[in-house]
Amino acid sequence: MTRVSRLPAMCWLAFIMLFPALSAAGDSVPASVDELDAAIEEILEDSHIPSMAWAVIQPGQAAHINTFGVKAPGSSQAVTPSTTYRIASISKMFVGIAAMRLIEQGRINPEDNVRDVLPDLQFENPWQETHPLKVKHLLESTTGWDDLSLKEHVYDNADVMPLSEAFGINPDSRVSRWAPGTRHAYSNSAAVVIAMLIEQVTGQPFTDYIRDTLFVPLGFENTFYAEPEQDSDAASGVSGGQVVPHQHLLMYPSGGVSSSINDQAKLLAFFTGRGSPLLSIDSVNRMEVSDTTNVHQFDGGYGIYNFARYYGGYAYRGHDGALTGWTSELVYSPEGGYGFVILQNSDDARVLYKAGRKISDFLVSQTDTPSVISQPVPDEWRQKSGYYRFINTRIEKQYFIERLVAPVMIHVEDDGAKLSSVFPPGWNRELTYAGDNRWQNEKGEIVMAAATDPLAGEVVHYGDRVLVKVSAFNAVADKVVLSAWLIFLLIALLYTPVWLINNARGKITTVHEKQLRKWMSLSAVSAFVFLLSLGIGMSNPFAYLAAPSLMSVVLFISSVVLPLVTVWAGIQSVIYSRSDASRWLKGFVLIFVVLQLMVVAYLAYFNAAGIVSWT
Repeated sequence: MTRVSRLPAMCWLAFIMLFPALSAAGDSVPASVDELDAAIEEILEDSHIPSMAWAVIQPGQAAHINTFGVKAPGSSQAVTPSTTYRIASISKMFVGIAAMRLIEQGRINPEDNVRDVLPDLQFENPWQETHPLKVKHLLESTTGWDDLSLKEHVYDNADVMPLSEAFGINPDSRVSRWAPGTRHAYSNSAAVVIAMLIEQVTGQPFTDYIRDTLFVPLGFENTFYAEPEQDSDAASGVSGGQVVPHQHLLMYPSGGVSSSINDQAKLLAFFTGRGSPLLSIDSVNRMEVSDTTNVHQFDGGYGIYNFARYYGGYAYRGHDGALTGWTSELVYSPEGGYGFVILQNSDDARVLYKAGRKISDFLVSQTDTPSVISQPVPDEWRQKSGYYRFINTRIEKQYFIERLVAPVMIHVEDDGAKLSSVFPPGWNRELTYAGDNRWQNEKGEIVMAAATDPLAGEVVHYGDRVLVKVSAFNAVADKVVLSAWLIFLLIALLYTPVWLINNARGKITTVHEKQLRKWMSLSAVSAFVFLLSLGIGMSNPFAYLAAPSLMSVVLFISSVVLPLVTVWAGIQSVIYSRSDASRWLKGFVLIFVVLQLMVVAYLAYFNAAGIVSWT
């Protein structure tokens, strides 16, 4: 359902999606499919994941399909081309194809207001008068909605409830945080609303309609929404070396499909074949471009459940997916007519990316290198140099973390633009101007454009990120404060047992010095508990934070105790500022408390003080 599951996979996959061509997959480029298979198997042997299945399509050739590994750790059953894997958010592509079929038939109008076609749907749009939520915004996830809550992700939907009932579990996340049709923010629930609309228009259950009008015509033999039969040819999802039980997803249209590499190769052929036999070329072309953000038609955007993906700077279209224990990707080049699918029963996204990069290197080596023609950089773009921060966060509750790595430096010169990350350093890109406010990478792929946002003013779209210009202070101050705070926090934690021992030995005699040390240490310990519970919780949020549990309750309590203790420590620091305590002690405590108060203010501003993760 979600495109990522555990935090390590989330960070890695989000980073390589935002910053394409992160790293090379190896020095050698396979010269044949046999060499390609050998290279992938070498990657897999080093990775220790249970299995992988992959399909590669080249123009004018039948799909090349191969598999490697076993269905589960310790199993002797090898996977085959008909073995089923959970494909997670690739499932959304079926929602998009079905919607486009009904649009072609005139049964769905993307310009319709959602209020009119689904009057009972629960959502809130503060901009309804000027920017009504339309069907096309659902198709491209430009609703402004927050993504699913952790509670919705882990909800046990074994007795599958109607989509309208499932959608009502947590309506609070269906509030437009900005004007619909201006910024993209990935939303699992948007696809569910389209599925509800499909049910209303066709009079069929969503899964029946998809089976009859997509799965059967495409010749699928091992693709379904239900749980696999016990004796079926199905792989088991594996996370952290442990088999993951099958979970019936609450929002199953967004990520509930299981499929084999044989069937996914047919889906890949559908796109490289430009829609035959289900859609017209025009409909497929429409799926491959975003048109409902501030920049309107944009090749680097999300499209209709079909996004821009880059390997080594080369652009593909498609979708990826991940659930706990599963990772998958289907991408293709509309112009080149080639592409690939990868399915694996592991949530290690790094392995999938390495294999994908190896396949991409092989495919592009068979094609001509594109020629890139740049245009003179307009004067108004030179004035856009500066620091930028993205403003279209997918999950509002975790923005206080994302914000720390959000800033990007854009430096525009006469011959092009340079983009670089502020923190962590090391990432950078060089773009050339393509005209019409568009910028291209070294392969000629459009990746950046300028626009005007009704709330933020002048913005820059880089891929699916919307960037607004900020001051240098805004871009770096939080990192400086965080670094200084962590240093002082570490010193305070290390000093705590030292002064407690000295106090027990009678070496600390004045009340003032004891009070200063006590509240400094209590404040530091409360911060440590908060950071520890946050780190452990985010390492596997579905397991630790999606419901009331020891870890989620500790996180909540520590996020409340931290500001209370810190404020009281600040008061004590002021009270004893003129005492006879050591100047070094008073100075250190004062600096530490001030830094910690700044951290507390930061958490409070982004609603992370008293955070309730399970709602």
